[in-house]
Amino acid sequence: MKATVRRRKRGAYVPSPADIQRVSREIRMGWSEHTRVFRRSLANAIIRHIASSAEEGLPLSGTRTAS
Repeated sequence: MKATVRRRKRGAYVPSPADIQRVSREIRMGWSEHTRVFRRSLANAIIRHIASSAEEGLPLSGTRTAS
C-alpha cells in the first residue's frame, strides 16, 4: 500500500510529518548545521506543505499517511 503523493509543479519536495516536526524544531532553536540555502528551500517546502494542508482542511499535527 503506497501513500498517494500529489505531484506539484516541477516535483516540489513533500516533507513527511516527521521531517516537519524535526526541522521546525531545529529552526526554532536556530540550529544551523545545514547550509543557508538548503534550510531556506526546506523551510519554504514546509511552509508550502502546511499552507496546502490548511487549504484542504487537513489536520496538521501528527498526521500520518497510511503506508
